[in-house]
Amino acid sequence: MKKKTPLEKELLSYTKKHQTKSKTAVITELYDVITILMSEGISLEHIVAFLKTKNITVSRDYLKTVLYRIRQKRKLENE
Repeated sequence: MKKKTPLEKELLSYTKKHQTKSKTAVITELYDVITILMSEGISLEHIVAFLKTKNITVSRDYLKTVLYRIRQKRKLENE
């Protein structure tokens, strides 16, 4: 395996430091908690408002769509 140059190491370090997750990735990480909260009666609007406080701006419809896609993907993986 090729040894990394100092410039390559610096670039890798820089990108890790400034890397942000996509909105979908964040929602995927929170999927289990979100579904529990929803089953306990917490509305999507409240979840959207919380995400906004964390600088993750999504609409209710976007969140609903992403949750649906995650659910479908998990269903396929469990077949």
